[in-house]
Amino acid sequence: MRFGLASVEARYIFERLKMDTKTDRELLAIFDELPSLLKIATERAKSTGGYAYDIQDELQEKFYAQGKAFRRSMPFRSLFECFQCGLMTTQIKHTLFNPGLLEIDPTLHTAEISEEDIHHIREHGAAFSTHCRRFLEQVSG
Repeated sequence: MRFGLASVEARYIFERLKMDTKTDRELLAIFDELPSLLKIATERAKSTGGYAYDIQDELQEKFYAQGKAFRRSMPFRSLFECFQCGLMTTQIKHTLFNPGLLEIDPTLHTAEISEEDIHHIREHGAAFSTHCRRFLEQVSG
């Protein structure tokens, strides 16, 4: 019996749909476990005197080539203030990458989330967006 591309795709979709849905706390743990290239780059910059953003670019190329999932972060000069608790901190855009999914499901190859959203999820019980949820479930699956 031959299976065509359509049946392979259908099986993949079925497997993804029957996957247990994770809680936002579990997804937050997956987010936290993704290697933070900016954190790694900042540590290396301190010891080498290099520029953290250049090092982050180099790390992105390495992780991408190895097919490893990672988090690239870009802080902005603007602050956000939480309307619920009053926390005021730097706004950061996190771009999540999973190069291993590029061929399988290009729509889940990347996802973006702000530090403000992470704060609301972590501290106030907000939920991940549908796209981030699907991305993080793929990373853990």
